[in-house]
Amino acid sequence: MRPEVAGLTIYLYGIVRYTNLISYIIFQNGIIYHYFYPENKWIRLGDTLCNGILLSHVVYHEPLARKYARFAIVSYLFNLLYNNSLVHVYGVQFPLFLGLEQYINHFLKRKMTN
Repeated sequence: MRPEVAGLTIYLYGIVRYTNLISYIIFQNGIIYHYFYPENKWIRLGDTLCNGILLSHVVYHEPLARKYARFAIVSYLFNLLYNNSLVHVYGVQFPLFLGLEQYINHFLKRKMTN
């Protein structure tokens, strides 16, 4: 199994624990690209664009997620040069999940107070 696929398993936590749609979309797109079509540039582009849109939504609504997003974007750009699976897992997937978790927790707290 490719490390990128293993790195996606953290998004299962978001799906199971919070029934979060964003976690589900990221996990599903990641499996399609990293497991089934890792060499397809169009699937990669779709995965990247979808993740970019979801990331924009999360950082717009949760400022605490921005530090994770900045780190992940820099790691992603670095990884374009070196194409290292571990950089992708620990520098992109994991920090973006931490930012998403900040967003989910903020959303749940706001929902509970209303």
